Amino acid sequence: MNHDARDAVSVLSENGRHFLMSALGEIDRDTETGNRNAVVFSAAAVEVLLKTRLALEHWTLLFDDPARAKLQDLKNGDFVSVQASRLVQRLNNVASLGLETKRADQIFKLRNRMVHFGPGPKIATRLEVSRSLGFALDFLHDHLLPELPDEEQQRLEELKTELTATFAKIDDFKAGRLRDLKAELGTHAIVITCPDCQQDALVIDGDEDENRCLFCLALTGSEELAERYVSDILGWTWTSIAEGGTEPLQECIECSGHALVGPIQVVNRPKISYVCFSCATTLEETDVDWCARCGDMKRSNGDSLCSSCWRVVLPD
Repeated sequence: MNHDARDAVSVLSENGRHFLMSALGEIDRDTETGNRNAVVFSAAAVEVLLKTRLALEHWTLLFDDPARAKLQDLKNGDFVSVQASRLVQRLNNVASLGLETKRADQIFKLRNRMVHFGPGPKIATRLEVSRSLGFALDFLHDHLLPELPDEEQQRLEELKTELTATFAKIDDFKAGRLRDLKAELGTHAIVITCPDCQQDALVIDGDEDENRCLFCLALTGSEELAERYVSDILGWTWTSIAEGGTEPLQECIECSGHALVGPIQVVNRPKISYVCFSCATTLEETDVDWCARCGDMKRSNGDSLCSSCWRVVLPD
């Protein structure tokens, strides 16, 4: 990236951050004026963040007609920029991002309606703000932050944290984001409660290094996540064993990773009792038994001993 492109990216990312912070401030007011401003600011943030990603591809793409782009016009801010309605299509064409055009169009149409005709019903208005901020949050995480220079990345990482906190603390925003995520969550076989945001949106898909919460976008390695889950969600401590409890964190009988957790509640799969956070193995209560010799978990197969203990008892 040349110097002029870096300048454009820096200015655009800072403006996107400013508009998002302004939107968050207006949301807290929860007044008609605040909600109206939040719609305008959040849509402006989405537009500027999309243009930031576009500038990372090439500064000429910020112009409505890239063939007529002039660097001096960019520096002066004296040019017709690409229309908001065409931003997502252009990004998909040049960067193959696969963004949903309809979702962005709704954000910009609502802004135009708000600017010209004022707000609609409060509940509907705040829902649309929630969707705009949700789009910004997902776009930041998936498509912008990984591509930014370190300095801009750090500033927007802090903003991402502010956004996720807003969704977690405001009930109608929380409900709106979960509603928007419902279809995507339904495509995953294992969804559990996230220790970071306490929402039923953490996906276990067999990726040992990164398990992702779709609500707060936290990424955590499997064994660390398993330890946090048993302490923060199940409320287990070492004193639980002294009180007669069974440790809920076991070695997986499939992959041998120390990340098999149970008993556990999996969303929409009430029969599942154990989940491995490393390999995504799921087990029902009737699938497991305990070795009579060493006490380790094993598959329920009618044998009283696990395979390791059988090798000790009946050596070759």
